[in-house]
Amino acid sequence: MAKYDSFDKEAFERELPKGFKRVEVSGTGEFVYDKLLKGSLVIRVHSSVRTDNRLSRKPGSDAIRVSLYDRTTESIIKHKSRTRRIQDKKGASKWPENMRRKIGELEENYEEYVGRCPFCGALLREIGRNPPLYGCTNFPECRYIAEAGNKGGPIQEFVPERAKKAYDYLAERHDPQSCPLCSQDKDESIKFHDSLYHFLLKNKHLSDEQYSCIEGEVRQTA
Repeated sequence: MAKYDSFDKEAFERELPKGFKRVEVSGTGEFVYDKLLKGSLVIRVHSSVRTDNRLSRKPGSDAIRVSLYDRTTESIIKHKSRTRRIQDKKGASKWPENMRRKIGELEENYEEYVGRCPFCGALLREIGRNPPLYGCTNFPECRYIAEAGNKGGPIQEFVPERAKKAYDYLAERHDPQSCPLCSQDKDESIKFHDSLYHFLLKNKHLSDEQYSCIEGEVRQTA
């Protein structure tokens, strides 16, 4: 059975690379640290160290999380896999090395994960991993979707197979309908149009059953 490391706030901060500063994030219950990259983009680290007793959480809720984060939209642009606080067979701590490796990867490659929505210009953020997809940070006003490329960043060019994956992903969460402004038959579910496809999405969380085109503009209200 794996053994877990326990540590306090000061011990965690000693393992952080230079440049990180503690930030106040409400509702997390743990210490959070940011390192500025460019503009509003930062590397954000959730420490797993509780703010009430300044000690690491118990096993099972202990993962250290590293992500590329946009402060303006308050959105996670790219997740890295969680860092578990486990020891190796000799009892040595592995999480500091693993955490720093993930931080280093984001510092070196973060621009590959940054994409702009071709419709509204907002940043894209990672919204799904199977299939890997990016969505607009201007959601729900804009519902643009892009698939991730081989390096993990969003693909901007239009490919029908990728559009179908994006449609299937949204269809699991909404009640899609064809967009009447695309001059398509009601039986068709996807309309390939210019560099994207259009369809209506029913927002199930709205009492008035509002429908929006994937472009973002409200087209119809039931």
